[in-house]
Amino acid sequence: MYQVNFVALQRKRDPEQVLLQCVPKHKNSLKYLVDFTVKKLQDRYKGPEPSDLVELVEGEQFFAAFEQGLKLHSERPDCVDGKISFVFYAKMKNMKEVYVTSSTDRKQDDVKGQVSFYRGSVPDAVPQEAHKHRKGTKSDWMATLPIRLPKMKSLNQENERQGISYSLRPLNLGNAEVGYLTETNLLSIATQIGSDWMNIGINLGLPHTELLRIKHNNSNDFNQLVLDMLFTWAQRNSTETDCIEKLVKAMRNSKRNDIADEIEDVIALGKEKYRQSIQRVGLDQGNSSEDSAIVMSQS
Repeated sequence: MYQVNFVALQRKRDPEQVLLQCVPKHKNSLKYLVDFTVKKLQDRYKGPEPSDLVELVEGEQFFAAFEQGLKLHSERPDCVDGKISFVFYAKMKNMKEVYVTSSTDRKQDDVKGQVSFYRGSVPDAVPQEAHKHRKGTKSDWMATLPIRLPKMKSLNQENERQGISYSLRPLNLGNAEVGYLTETNLLSIATQIGSDWMNIGINLGLPHTELLRIKHNNSNDFNQLVLDMLFTWAQRNSTETDCIEKLVKAMRNSKRNDIADEIEDVIALGKEKYRQSIQRVGLDQGNSSEDSAIVMSQS
C-alpha cells in the first residue's frame, strides 16, 4: 500500500491539453515526491495544488473523470465510460496527457470544471484486509481538482488580434509512424518565434539572401514574414524523413527549447496514436518495416 498525490496540470500554451499524474510518496527518494514533480513541470504547465494524500495498493485500478462542463475531446483505447483508466504501479510514472473540451458554450465565458479521481478494481491476489482503505463500500471517490478552460476566441478574432490575414497551405511534416506536424501546428509554432525568426531560418539552412527576400516581401506584415519563412522551409523538406528532427535541432540551436519541447510533445502524441491504431487492427508489432511494406504492396 502506498500514499499518493494526484496532480492535474494544464499546458500553459494550450490549456485544453491536461496532464494527469499519480505520484507515490517515497520516504527515501526525492525524485518521486510530488513537490519535485510539480517543480519540474512548472515551466510548461500550470494548475492547482496537488491533492491530499490518498492510499492505493500496487496494481489497483483508478479512473480520472472530467466533470462540471468538461469532457474528453475524443475517445481513447484507455477510456471506460468516458473516464481515463489507470493501473497504479509505484515504480511507473502513472501519467497521461489528454485533450479536453467543454459541453457548454465557451464563446461567452470561461468554463470552470473539474477532474475527479475514482477507484476501480484491485488485483485478485490482494487480501480482503487491504480493501479496508476504501472510503466505504459505495464511495470510490478519492480526490477532485479544478480545471478551467478560458473563453474561446474564434479563429478570425485570433487572427485579427495577431494581425494575421492569410490562409494556411495544406502540409504534413513526418509520417504516420513518427507522427505529423500539420499546417495548424506550424501556425502555432510561427506565432511563438518572434524576433528569433532569422536565426531560426539560418539554423534551418535557408540562405541568408533568401531570408532577406522574405523580409523585403513582407516588410509590412511581421506575422506573415515569420510564417513565410517557416512554410518555405517546410515545403522544401516535407519529403525528407528527418525533417522534424531538423526542425527540433534548429529550435534548440536557436535557444528556443520551449518550441523544441512542444514539437516533441506533439510528435510523442502522434506516435502513441499510431501505436494504438496498429493494436486496434491487430497488426504484429514485431514485423519489420520492410515486411509491412511488402504486405501493403501485396494488398
